[in-house]
Amino acid sequence: MRVTNNYHLPEPIVNAVARNYKPQEKRISVTSLIGSPRVYRLTQKHWDDIEIEVMDNSQALPGIALHKFLSGKAKEGAEEKLEIEIDGWTIVGRTDLFQEGVLTDYKMTSVFSFMLGEKKEWERQLNAYAWLLRKHDREVKKVQVVAFLRDWMRTKVNSEKDYPPHIWHTVDVPLWSLEKQEEYVLGRLNLFRSEEEYFCTKEERWERPASWAVKRDGMKKATRVLTSESEARMIATSLGLGYSVEFRKGVNTKCASYCNVAPFCTQYRDINGGLFKEVTVAKPLSDVVKVILALKISMGVEPGDEAWDKLNYARTKKVAGELLEYFKDWKLVAECVQELSKKFNDLKFNWTYETLAKHCSDWRVQNGK
Repeated sequence: MRVTNNYHLPEPIVNAVARNYKPQEKRISVTSLIGSPRVYRLTQKHWDDIEIEVMDNSQALPGIALHKFLSGKAKEGAEEKLEIEIDGWTIVGRTDLFQEGVLTDYKMTSVFSFMLGEKKEWERQLNAYAWLLRKHDREVKKVQVVAFLRDWMRTKVNSEKDYPPHIWHTVDVPLWSLEKQEEYVLGRLNLFRSEEEYFCTKEERWERPASWAVKRDGMKKATRVLTSESEARMIATSLGLGYSVEFRKGVNTKCASYCNVAPFCTQYRDINGGLFKEVTVAKPLSDVVKVILALKISMGVEPGDEAWDKLNYARTKKVAGELLEYFKDWKLVAECVQELSKKFNDLKFNWTYETLAKHCSDWRVQNGK
């Protein structure tokens, strides 16, 4: 692995970033075990060709420093290295802290990431460590993460809803049975031992799927962002004139920004080249369907309510067709429906689509449409 320092950072920073070890044959850490076999193999194969820039690979340094500092403050049970051999492979793990049956792992994370809630990778990692401990005849009673929120601000505690009240948080992690732990560890190990080509999952690629943003004309920030084109167009229709739908291409965040072997990965190249067709773009909606969606929204009906469609779709389609024939423009229909339905609701009228249709001519005259 070649390390570049194009920004001329001090030697200690360079040495800290360059502290990488080439994966050894049939020897794997817990961190690698819960990760992608593809990345593991490509790292082994292309080790001498991988190039990293110090400035671009320094994100982990604060977390490393925190672990190093805290390990020196524990009287016992810190940074214990454990190994176990299975069918010629050696699994290696180094626990952050294990005292009185409690396995603790330190994590440095952002407030936003912490507020997203449960993290499956934490659960998998800690149970793999717990499995190693149990295999060394250690009783594990509890596993937990102690998270340090690196960008926590005291001033936001009382001003933002659900904002974490403290900079440190202890999170209890589900402790699996020994049988479940062993099934998981051996299952992961088999993926690394297999000769079949492994393809990174969406989770491993940190895939952010393609989306459709509902935007008000002239505004940069989206009103809503959805993964369904039809739903996005429906919402834009319900909001009336001045709103449009913008397509946003999906991205595999880890591949694009955080994977050192991406330049050597055919899967990543195929995804970028369009060979992995994982996003299906919906067909353009007809004008009649757009009006039907506007009518459904005016009644507070969910777009995908199939039970409602079975009872009302034919009738609603008839009304939509009549309105479209009268206005000749689905956007005018949507604007009319939006304004009249709001007016009726404000007046607490009991109304139907047919009632609304009868008032459309009056609305058109009054608004000069």
